[in-house]
Amino acid sequence: MKICILSYEYEPFPGGGIATYNNAAARILADAGHEIHVVTNRARHGRTEERYAQRRRTDGNLTVHRLDYFNDRREPPPNVQFLDVCPDRYAPRDRMWASEPSNVAAVTAAAYVEQLHAQVGLDVIECPEFFAEAFYILRARKSGRSSRFPPVCIHGHISSRFAFGANQHLWEIGYHPHRQMMLREEYCVQEGDALLTPSHALMRRYEAMFGDRLPSIRRTIPYFLELPGGDGELPEALRRGGPFLVCVGRVEPRKGSDLAMHAFAELADRHPDLRLVFLGKEMWHQGESVDDVIALHVPERHRQRVLRLGNVPREQALAAARKAAAFLHPAPWDNYPCAVLEAMGVGAACVVSDQGGQAEMVEHDQSGLVFPANDHAALARSIDRMLTDATFTTKARETAVAHARRITEPRRLIDSKLEMFTAMIAQNRAAKDQHSPGAFVAPAAKLPPLPGRGTVLLDVGDLDEWVTKSSVDSLTEELESSPDWQLVVLADAGRKLVLPPRARRVSTIEPPVWLGMAADEIFAYVLAGTRFDAGRLRDMVCQVRDSRVPCGSFLWVRPPDARVFPYPPDFGWQDLLIVDRVLPTTFAVRAAHLEACRSFAGLFRPHYRLGVLLAVASATGGMTMQHTGEVSGDYYRDLPLVDRDLQFRALGLLDLLGIAPRQLTELGYLAELPTAPVAAQPGQPAAAAQASQRGQPQTPREQVRTVVPADYANLQQVYAEHMALKQLWIVRVLRKSGMFDLARRLFPKAKRAIGPGT
Repeated sequence: MKICILSYEYEPFPGGGIATYNNAAARILADAGHEIHVVTNRARHGRTEERYAQRRRTDGNLTVHRLDYFNDRREPPPNVQFLDVCPDRYAPRDRMWASEPSNVAAVTAAAYVEQLHAQVGLDVIECPEFFAEAFYILRARKSGRSSRFPPVCIHGHISSRFAFGANQHLWEIGYHPHRQMMLREEYCVQEGDALLTPSHALMRRYEAMFGDRLPSIRRTIPYFLELPGGDGELPEALRRGGPFLVCVGRVEPRKGSDLAMHAFAELADRHPDLRLVFLGKEMWHQGESVDDVIALHVPERHRQRVLRLGNVPREQALAAARKAAAFLHPAPWDNYPCAVLEAMGVGAACVVSDQGGQAEMVEHDQSGLVFPANDHAALARSIDRMLTDATFTTKARETAVAHARRITEPRRLIDSKLEMFTAMIAQNRAAKDQHSPGAFVAPAAKLPPLPGRGTVLLDVGDLDEWVTKSSVDSLTEELESSPDWQLVVLADAGRKLVLPPRARRVSTIEPPVWLGMAADEIFAYVLAGTRFDAGRLRDMVCQVRDSRVPCGSFLWVRPPDARVFPYPPDFGWQDLLIVDRVLPTTFAVRAAHLEACRSFAGLFRPHYRLGVLLAVASATGGMTMQHTGEVSGDYYRDLPLVDRDLQFRALGLLDLLGIAPRQLTELGYLAELPTAPVAAQPGQPAAAAQASQRGQPQTPREQVRTVVPADYANLQQVYAEHMALKQLWIVRVLRKSGMFDLARRLFPKAKRAIGPGT
């Protein structure tokens, strides 16, 4: 079987249960005769061996592919950015989320794995839910492109939401890039072809959280783990002798480190030589230190007996586990800690809590002791038994070794995993997917009809035939069951196109299609090259129809270049005229919002038409264009940008139509500067004119020009003061004498103060 393991946590990644599992699983499955491809990160974490520098390295049945996700500090390469899912649910924090490491890793991995699958024909992909590296692969499989990737098994280790919650990291949970990563992780858990967990505890937790939204194929299989055959020397600080307790793993609330301190404090007086040792990185609450926690739980007279040795080599950690009076894992909840299983493998006297996978490893009163989680007194009693009952402790150590080897027996684990993979492959083949080569092709289920009536305009421009066909096919599928909707293709007169029967064609010299539509019908613009995910056009239409205020709608789509930062989650018409702003490739509004634009004169390029129509619709309605809430398709070209030419054409058209301000400020922001009340036009009710003057919203048919946005109201005062200044006699003399013109030529920066002149 050809298996892809997708995870940035792979050697030489230091420590961590996911890395420990991936390292062992890749070798064990490869040794069993399966073709294994590990797709991982290229960071070397201080290791200098040549094999960690190679982008692709094959050793027998194991091939490791190393991609450039991020460096040792989890920093992506400069200028690498990509769009995220559901960004508008959280406060826009500049562009920080766009280069969020897990998002960059996921899109980079998806592009590479797609090529790898085309080359070698992968059977399955296995990927942790943590960090959501399979997100864009699953998005593609759920968007009608399942043939590009094999079925995906999501391997539950522990999600970010569970980890942050167990550690009570409030800031981490609230930080919006992390919240988006949590959404992607939970999408993967629900949309994977199978869900695998090493512990029943984690599976129960996901079932309680998501219910029947989980994949139908669910398995619980313990970790692959290569148990140590021996151990090394103790860390130097522990070589002087004397009993000690050891905790191996991060020093954090999730591992119950504070509970271990509290239990140690209760035993310290009765066992004056006993020490408490922590081996691992310290990660406590933000604003708190481990010193603070020790001071809270351990009396000052005993604090020098609490040793924090940080990260140590694996051999030393195993030696400490074997020689400790007790190995402690008092976590309030944990999935399936490898440290406990490894400690059992070297004959440690294990004391673990009863919440999580560690309680499924240790058999109470046989291979160790299990105590009620969060009960420091019960933990102290269990430790005391290990210290005082030598007969039980010796028997527990021997039983632990045998039990750990039963749990991690490779042949049994391989058979269980292959059974699950076989079920995934059979389910994938049975799926009636018209995009999968060789599969049974059933008639595609029609999408439900779009609500109301409307028109979709596909602007072809100069795009090639393949790109155009992709958009036409996508829109045909969207509109097939909607008889009240029509597809219109905008193309130059000499352009040859093959169109579906229901589509009609227009050119740029003909009157725009929205002029023949009723005011409340929906008009959707699509730039050729855009391919919708099935059913996503409905999202735009419904957002416009269901909004209680004037509303335009647009989708985010995935561009081919991951370095291009996408458009913001919402914007007004002022934002549309800022140079270098990326534009959406599709939007929808009511036809009435475009009535003022009666031709495409001067708009001979597609991105001119796109930008101008967005600006006209937004300015006419006095509204904000709003994003539908998620990534919903692909775009096969570079995303369109607002350049100077587009800015000036849009500004000129808005001014010509009388629906935009007359002043262009720095950075392209616009503001209307009225000096007299708005008079009622012929056929306009007086109440509408008065409402316009007061800044109250009007219907598009009643509106004469846009109401001043609140953010720009202060410019009216600036304008009035400027006009008053121009009337001063000294200013008038300087202007007539040409002194201002001379100052502009000699000191170009003076234009900021005295204006550009005419």
